[in-house]
Amino acid sequence: MFPIKKGKKRTQEFQPVVFLAKMCYLLYTMLEQIKKSFKLDKVLYTGHAKDEMGEEEFGEIKENEVFEAVVDGKVIENYPDDKPYPSCLIYGKTLSARPLHVVCAYSEEDEMTVIVTVYQPHPDRWINFERRKQ
Repeated sequence: MFPIKKGKKRTQEFQPVVFLAKMCYLLYTMLEQIKKSFKLDKVLYTGHAKDEMGEEEFGEIKENEVFEAVVDGKVIENYPDDKPYPSCLIYGKTLSARPLHVVCAYSEEDEMTVIVTVYQPHPDRWINFERRKQ
């Protein structure tokens, strides 16, 4: 272990690390809450999400596919300033290996996940379906 020196300079050096650690924890917690609400069937699909699922260019997306993708998924983008609830973009695959992106928010007050939109990411726009191409 290295000695931790007290003082302003050392504190400033660790601030970005502490911030990243807090963000990772919050994202992990949000993802776990979302997964739990899916398992408890406490999920609300917006009209927009339902429309997108029905009109998906790669074929209709079913609710069970969304469940499979989210339960297997990981947060690839975070939108903490979204209203009325912070939201995130989850990437996951269905049991048939179909890649899906699910934008969802979690309402702590209602202990419910709100599905904002769902789509199959286009391979021309994403690197491994996890990072946007420039």
